[in-house]
Amino acid sequence: MSDLLEFQDAFVEALAGGPTVLSPWLAAADAGEPGLSVYRNTIARGCVDALAANFPTVATLVGEDWFRAAAALFAREAPPTHAALLDYG
Repeated sequence: MSDLLEFQDAFVEALAGGPTVLSPWLAAADAGEPGLSVYRNTIARGCVDALAANFPTVATLVGEDWFRAAAALFAREAPPTHAALLDYG
């Protein structure tokens, strides 16, 4: 496996869990955590926004705040399996 592919696989795994899989590429074990948090938040926000766009009636019925909280929980438990989020949820 190439070094780039190995790093990319570790990066995706680190986004789902802890950054320890990135240790071979980091100067310190926790050095990547602040940066990974930015990526995690961006992914979570994208998932919640996609769910809101895909289910606007549900969001209206239950209220925006409740829907966004439930969507965030759903996104953590069932991350998208495809890059296109049109059918997510």
